[in-house]
Amino acid sequence: MNKYKDSTFDNTALTRLIITSNISFNKKQIMKILNLTNTQESVYQELIRLVKLVVDQIYNDAPLTEFPMTILKSISFQIADKFEEIFYTPIHKVASYTERSIIENLHDMQRKLQPTVVNCPRYNEMWIITYLIKAEYNKVSKSKAK
Repeated sequence: MNKYKDSTFDNTALTRLIITSNISFNKKQIMKILNLTNTQESVYQELIRLVKLVVDQIYNDAPLTEFPMTILKSISFQIADKFEEIFYTPIHKVASYTERSIIENLHDMQRKLQPTVVNCPRYNEMWIITYLIKAEYNKVSKSKAK
């Protein structure tokens, strides 16, 4: 029996799928998914280093399949936040105006015409980070089983 309960399964379906599937990627495929080139190897290595640190902290808490999917999803986003250029696309939004008087709109125009940058995730539920967590978790499990 799962000792953790997820209250938002629908919001973590992809996370659960990645954790429970037998999907496998090699390093070259992961670099391609992340849109990294060979010259960006150090960025990839830093990402893996951070993932390993996370796995070291969560390994003894519970088997990965029993770990709360909402927490895994949150961890994936926290890792993504450290590498914004890889995991987010900046979207510039300009405020829209309502049907107020032109004078009221003019007072706000300068402030509202300043574009707001919103970071939109490139990957649903940061699934690729969840995959990396799973892969590193499995490596730790195999090494401790020996």
